[in-house]
This record gives sequence, structure tokens and C-alpha cells, in this order.
Amino acid sequence: PKPVLMRGIGDAIVDDIVYHYDDLIGYYQPETVIFLPSVTEFHIRDNKSAEDLAEGIAELVTTDEQVHITQQF
Repeated sequence: PKPVLMRGIGDAIVDDIVYHYDDLIGYYQPETVIFLPSVTEFHIRDNKSAEDLAEGIAELVTTDEQVHITQQF
């Protein structure tokens, strides 16, 4: 068994998570991150296309890989 830390981040979009990576992910140094996009990505704040969202997630994963913290994203 491993401890599970669930953090909801309200109306944040993937760009916010990349910008605040150190505080939201890096601080906790998790082994695994599960990212569940919400309607905020598509309607409320950012009006992203599916391709834009995929690029944002790829940037988030690249940011994570640069600091070598998580093993699974």
C-alpha cells in the first residue's frame, strides 16, 4: 500500500499547472501523477482544442521529466 494524496485545483488549466509545477507537484515529489482535465480546459477559461490540450499535457510531462521526480505520469 502506498499513501494517496488527492489534490483538486479548482479551475486551473494545464498551463497553470506547468507554471506552478514546483508548488503543485515538485513539492510533494510523488511517484505517480494522474492528471484529469476538466471542462475548464475546453470551455470555462481556455477554450482549447484537443490538439492544444495534448500539447499542454506534453509540456507538463516534459517539465516533470526535467526534474526527475515522478516515475509515472
